[in-house]
Amino acid sequence: NISLRFAWWTGHEIGRYAGSTWYNDEYWHDLRYNCVASLNIDSPGAEGATVYQGARCTELLDLTKKSIREITGQEVKRIGWPSRAGDGSFWGTGFPHTGITGARPKELYDPFVNYSGGGWWWHSPYATLDRGDVDALVLNIKVYVHFLLHLCNAPVHPMNFTPLAERMLEILRDLQEKADKVRAYFNLDPVLRRAEEFKERAEALEKLIGEVMEQYEGAVDKEAFEPIFEELNRCIMWVSRHINLVAHSNAGKTEQMSMEHFGRKPFPGLQPILDLAKLPLPYPGPSPDFLMLRTKLVRERNRVEDGFFLAIREIEETEKRVRAELS
Repeated sequence: NISLRFAWWTGHEIGRYAGSTWYNDEYWHDLRYNCVASLNIDSPGAEGATVYQGARCTELLDLTKKSIREITGQEVKRIGWPSRAGDGSFWGTGFPHTGITGARPKELYDPFVNYSGGGWWWHSPYATLDRGDVDALVLNIKVYVHFLLHLCNAPVHPMNFTPLAERMLEILRDLQEKADKVRAYFNLDPVLRRAEEFKERAEALEKLIGEVMEQYEGAVDKEAFEPIFEELNRCIMWVSRHINLVAHSNAGKTEQMSMEHFGRKPFPGLQPILDLAKLPLPYPGPSPDFLMLRTKLVRERNRVEDGFFLAIREIEETEKRVRAELS
């Protein structure tokens, strides 16, 4: 079992997540080596916010869907990329960050509002107590409790990297297609190969966990599985560390990502490939701007490829050890 820590962040709006950033800086080592995940609770219980059809694409997506389905009976229809907003100050540190908040139905949802369930009163003097909804709050809390109970008590951390791997591969292929004009000078082929391999290893890890849990359910001596669970959980944590750093941040593991797009663009360090594709092709010779941006992208490509490589190696080595234990 894992413990649960509650935190209230100051400096959220005006400070641009200053409180959670401070916390990440001051407790970085503890978070890096012990924290499993972060759940953002933002604007729960808004009037009429009983629709749960959106979720974030992380390794926690399956658990998020399960909690929403089993508590509300609803199915997630929209899957978005998580951002720096909502105090996502921990992507460099490497653990997954997600949020689950009810929204008002489409006919009542203000499209210019980001939170408060889509209520038009968000961030205005009209955000008064009568805009709260006790029934909506209770439903929201039930979803949170379901999510956290499973996260804290599952023998193996309930994280599935396969949907995330599939989405990352789509994103990288799309980036390459949009920048195909400069393929001869710079391309994402090394990263794409690693991303494809990571998807295969993520599927293998999920299959292995399924096999372990099947044997565990039928075992008499369940304590004998504790070393296997520890091995799998260690693997899951470090795969998260390696992947989230490169998929969500363009900075080092102790730094914060740049805020041009609030972290909404995946693989932010590789996004400048689109800028490279807009520059004039280097005929008869490369321009200084082209060469400098290409050099920056080569370094970022190396960083991203290394993240995938480390995650792949982590899964492969874990699979060998766990299968040896099972035999």
